[in-house]
Amino acid sequence: MFYYGEETSMAGKWEEVLRDGGDDELRVITAKMEGDTLFVEERTEGNATRLVYEEDCHKHMVRVRGDSLRALKASLEAEMEVPPAPMLQVLRMFLSEHRSMLDLQDRLDRAAVPYDYISREGVCEIYRPGVTFR
Repeated sequence: MFYYGEETSMAGKWEEVLRDGGDDELRVITAKMEGDTLFVEERTEGNATRLVYEEDCHKHMVRVRGDSLRALKASLEAEMEVPPAPMLQVLRMFLSEHRSMLDLQDRLDRAAVPYDYISREGVCEIYRPGVTFR
């Protein structure tokens, strides 16, 4: 089983792929590749985060692996009509237009690509393996 806190102990470098917001709300999305696995984490903080989650900062993450990652990459490249590129570059291009993890999850769901979802709310951790919605 994967635990949310494990990402800090895994090899590989987190890269910031989006920073968006102003005085009221900040959204930072970081990502990294580990072999054939993509980790994407979104952290928000500000007034909206406090209203929704009742905490100053909220993090959640998706993990896409193997064939699912290849399907996501192909789907995003086709949608954006760009030539094949490294996954983090494709993700940056996608987020430059769509600006949130929810948009990425929508694309995964639309393409019926399974992914793991991990969220920490206070002391509770929510883990949903292999999520797909049709």
